[in-house]
Amino acid sequence: MSMSSAWHDAGLLAPTVLTVVGATALSYLLSWRSAGSATARSAAEPARYFQDVVGSGTAEELGRRSGSVQGCEWTQTSAEVEVTAPLAEGVRAKDIECRALPSSIRVAVSGAMLLQGTLFRKVDDTSTDWVIEGKGGSRELKITLTKAVATKGGQHWTSLLVPEQS
Repeated sequence: MSMSSAWHDAGLLAPTVLTVVGATALSYLLSWRSAGSATARSAAEPARYFQDVVGSGTAEELGRRSGSVQGCEWTQTSAEVEVTAPLAEGVRAKDIECRALPSSIRVAVSGAMLLQGTLFRKVDDTSTDWVIEGKGGSRELKITLTKAVATKGGQHWTSLLVPEQS
C-alpha cells in the first residue's frame, strides 16, 4: 500500500490538501498586502508609522506649534526646533553653557540657569547648534535642535518641555 493510499484511507488527504492550499493563499495575501502598504511597516518605526497614518496638512489647517517657556521663545519646522532667548549686553560666547541630550536640555548664561528640563520629544543631540545674533542691547541666543523623528501637521510638538509634575 502506498503512502497516499494510507493517508486517503485514514481520511487525512483532504484536510492536508486544504491546509497546504490555505497556507499558500494566506502567504500570497500577506505578501501582496505588505508590498507598499503603510500598515506593513516594521515595529521599529512606530513614530513614522503613526505619522503616515495621521497624514499631513498645511500649517494653517493643523496649527504650527510655538510658544514660550522659562523666558525663551520656541518655534518649529518639520525637522527642527528653534529656541531664542534675549541676552544682556556684554554676554560673550564663553559665558554660555548649552548642553542638549536626546531627551533633555540645559542652558546657562554667566552661571545663571536660563532653560532646563525634559524635552517634549527626542532630538539628535549630535547636531545641536547655537549662535549669538544681533548687536548691542538687542542680542539673542538662538539654539537649533534637530528632531530625532521629523514631524508633520498634527504631530508637531505641543510644547518645548514636558510639563513638570506637581
